[in-house]
Amino acid sequence: MNIIIINRWQDDFADYQGVVDHKLNDVVYITNNSGSKYLDSVVVPYEHYVVDKLEDINKLMEIVAKIVREKGKVDRLLALSEFDIRNAGVLRSKFNIPGMNEQTAKNFTDKISMKEALKNSSIRYPKYTKDPNDIITGKLKFPIVQKPREGAASEGVHIIDDLASFRKLLDRNPAGYDYEEFVSGNIYHVDGIKHDTELQFMKISRYINTCYEYEKFKTPLGSLLIKNPLLYEKIYKMTLKVLSTLGMETGVFHLEFILHDNEPVFLEVGARQGGGEIVPMLKQIYGVDLVLALLKSQMLEDISMLTGQENGNYGGFLLFPEPVRTPVKVKNKTIFGGKLKTLVYEITPSIGQVLDGNGGYYFNAGRFLFVGPSEGVKEDLDYVLKNYEVAYE
Repeated sequence: MNIIIINRWQDDFADYQGVVDHKLNDVVYITNNSGSKYLDSVVVPYEHYVVDKLEDINKLMEIVAKIVREKGKVDRLLALSEFDIRNAGVLRSKFNIPGMNEQTAKNFTDKISMKEALKNSSIRYPKYTKDPNDIITGKLKFPIVQKPREGAASEGVHIIDDLASFRKLLDRNPAGYDYEEFVSGNIYHVDGIKHDTELQFMKISRYINTCYEYEKFKTPLGSLLIKNPLLYEKIYKMTLKVLSTLGMETGVFHLEFILHDNEPVFLEVGARQGGGEIVPMLKQIYGVDLVLALLKSQMLEDISMLTGQENGNYGGFLLFPEPVRTPVKVKNKTIFGGKLKTLVYEITPSIGQVLDGNGGYYFNAGRFLFVGPSEGVKEDLDYVLKNYEVAYE
């Protein structure tokens, strides 16, 4: 087959070489400068195009058109990052490549399209508008949540309490936003695999703090696995309906909802694995690798065997953000070592390392994964949350 891989990750987060036989197939990588670093470790045959910005759909069109002229067709196009799913859908539709098409990709990346697709369903979601005048005229009441129509990790999100604040923000961000009513309650994430007409793997976790607070106020972000049969049944039905309505046949998902008055309110969903330590947590507990599942699903391979095994363990993770003011050099940090029974790993910056403010969820001030009995996980997670410190200069 002729296979294109769009990659922006510099590490081996995705095992392209393990799934795609580079000797049997003609493999072409399209990367940005960061994604090119991954190819330093690739020793099998491949072709490579580098672009300044993977968001540049015109440049991608030009490259794929050239590949089609040379090879006759493209059989598979792989794009695992949230930021490449939409463009991958456009390219598949334009060049008749099997897999998620343009409209379905838009349903999973554009927050307005997402809710419009659910409009005639029984799914409850926040009232919303894409028209700023609906805010000014009072059709949508404060507080409201302003989100970029596309994006992840709460980047560019604002919670706005009054009209004066909204007008100020509108001057800076004139277009391209989804405006939603603010819904109170704990936020949860749902991660798993859809195969045909069922969810063959699905797990629910409750956020500790929020992605918004991590991005905006530099508050630690965490998550705890929840095993509640009644909630599971309710969320299973909602999640399956959302994914089916938006057009996912088989694939990996990361969905978020708010539990408001004990009822789920759908927030958004991605057609990919969740961020933070979600992937390693579920791999540790259930033996299911969501990145591998996504890669195989985009190769249109059978993933029905990826169902996981229950071993009674719970899990959780913590992410510590970089400080408000950067760049900074790490002077000192707390080390927990083997003191905590459920702490699987602590990935922290080294002494002398410079944090530049662009670390996101991965190159931050600390990542901690916990696996074990329910109470043990909660106690150890709370202990790290209260006691982990980093000193900077």
